Amino acid sequence: MKTSISANFTFEELACPHCMLLELHPHFLYHLQGLRTKIGYPFYVESCCRCEEHNLAVGGSSDSYHRTDLRGGTQAIDFRVDNGEIKADVLQYARNFGFYGIGVNKTAIHLDRRTFIFRSVWGY
Repeated sequence: MKTSISANFTFEELACPHCMLLELHPHFLYHLQGLRTKIGYPFYVESCCRCEEHNLAVGGSSDSYHRTDLRGGTQAIDFRVDNGEIKADVLQYARNFGFYGIGVNKTAIHLDRRTFIFRSVWGY
């Protein structure tokens, strides 16, 4: 049985798949849930929390916003988005919820809560 930690997210989908550690930066879940509520469509989580070992195993950056042990907890999420209209909605509203790191590819979006001064948008 999955454990709900907000209206639309569970412990299991946000925790590190390697060690099941769930350490989110304060207010990260609040802003993530706010964006999810605004969009009105499910986010199919591919990656959120990563312990240092799991981050290394998946080829993540050493200073990844996914890491649980940096910056006071995880501040990033990757989720699958196959629909162009939903992707456009996410991109339109993400910054309103403090997501200033935005990566986009054909089937997924990366969002992180880096500081405004380091805001960035990229394709991957």
